[in-house]
Amino acid sequence: MAIIKILAVGDVVGQDAVAYLDGALENIKRALGADFTVVNAENAATGNGLDTQSARALLAAGADVLTTGNHVYRHSGLHSFLEESSRIVRPLNFPAECPGNGYTVYSTGAARILVMNVQGVTYMEPLACPFEAVERVLNREKGSFDVAIL
Repeated sequence: MAIIKILAVGDVVGQDAVAYLDGALENIKRALGADFTVVNAENAATGNGLDTQSARALLAAGADVLTTGNHVYRHSGLHSFLEESSRIVRPLNFPAECPGNGYTVYSTGAARILVMNVQGVTYMEPLACPFEAVERVLNREKGSFDVAIL
């Protein structure tokens, strides 16, 4: 397997940050030679959370996968988009009946990248153990990915 350069963009906060990435992300990726880009979009919408407009803008700007967090369901319009798109991942250790998926496998052509997203449980909502959730996915997807990102 060839060397893969991964760009991780952490916490995009608000519409100004979304607009900035809309104009700059492709140039940043090119300058760094990034093969894959994961963006934490947990607070991209006005206030916090992620809305469909911000998600679409970030994906169009060059994000390969978006991660979220405990505010993922703040904007109800996103629920159906979470079900439709394999490029947005909610926390894996949320209950299974929640909209969306907690992980995805994204192929860059050079590699298959498993992106998982979990939420910590200390001082947070009572959720499934993040460590056990990750172990289940690693075992379930064994052989279907070359690189794993958590």
